Amino acid sequence: MASPRVVVVIPTRDREARLAFALDALAAQTLPPEQFEVVVVRAADRRRAPRTPPPAGLPTKEVFSARAGTAVQRNAGWRASTAPLVAFTDDDCRPAPNWLERLLAAGDSDGC
Repeated sequence: MASPRVVVVIPTRDREARLAFALDALAAQTLPPEQFEVVVVRAADRRRAPRTPPPAGLPTKEVFSARAGTAVQRNAGWRASTAPLVAFTDDDCRPAPNWLERLLAAGDSDGC
């Protein structure tokens, strides 16, 4: 399989229901799933709640961060991928279906 063109990094901690909505929105992207990957960066879970599984067909990787904090977790996430572009979102966001496709189109038009 070829490397993904873009990685989506999502930092999270103790917000499984919100994360599920974010992952569902990413699974509905118009960009073919082989062109992107999702890295969920989990900080220490205080509640030990069951983890949200990714939707079927969504290329997802989990990374664990010893420290909580959006910046620390985002840095851990992009470092876990080989994709040339990085997109950040949060676990309480629902990206539009064409979000990644538009991101790549903007990068292509700017000579990235």
